[in-house]
Amino acid sequence: MKIKWGSYTHPSNEMIIAISRESSVNAEGVVEGVLHRWDMQGLLMEDSQSALDTAIANIETQYATGEKDLKLLFDDDSEADHQLLTASCNGGTRVVRGPSFLEGRGVEYALTRTFSVTIEGEILDSGGAGTVLEWQETLQFSGGGPAFSYLQTVNGLPQKQLTAEATPYRVIQQGSAKGRDAYPAAATPLWASDHHQNLDSITYGFPKKMGRGSSVAYTMYPISWRYEFTSDTVLVGTPTAAPSGS
Repeated sequence: MKIKWGSYTHPSNEMIIAISRESSVNAEGVVEGVLHRWDMQGLLMEDSQSALDTAIANIETQYATGEKDLKLLFDDDSEADHQLLTASCNGGTRVVRGPSFLEGRGVEYALTRTFSVTIEGEILDSGGAGTVLEWQETLQFSGGGPAFSYLQTVNGLPQKQLTAEATPYRVIQQGSAKGRDAYPAAATPLWASDHHQNLDSITYGFPKKMGRGSSVAYTMYPISWRYEFTSDTVLVGTPTAAPSGS
């Protein structure tokens, strides 16, 4: 078996690999995708220390950057099922550790050198563009009761005075959300006939950047909203639920 990283193919049986997969879960407990991790260890063997130095430099060059396809090959160079393609990963494949040379015992750096490197790539679920990763909304209710004020007197205690037997009912609806591949739609105002449209506030934030170079991707597109309502009757409602499928 052989490992191919980008255009570079390791010699047969030079590498030992361990492949793990872990679900990526957001703050809402929703699985966004799967994080693939390849932990690899290799042994360089050369006839001289100068040749070993050259081989070490080559490994450092090959794994200096990510954004390459990682494949497991059979000895005849046919491809095995184990592959991590940079185009399939959110932000491309990444070198997250190494190349490291942590072994220093025995014949290390005489004619052999042990090295290790770890590659990761996150493959998102099939939710598609517009998938909502986070969602929250609150309703703030106020008003409706009598209103009073105090008359400040020259002498004696202030005098409490009723200024209105009833006051308007007010609600502030506000929330926020984050979309995986695009800005999600803001929640719809709950009480259309009592809605102060001139006071609407919808804010778009900058998304999170993933990867670099040609594999740059953006995710976690944030949006927030705020609406105000006034009514002469009680406004009844509950916060808007996250869109279906989120």
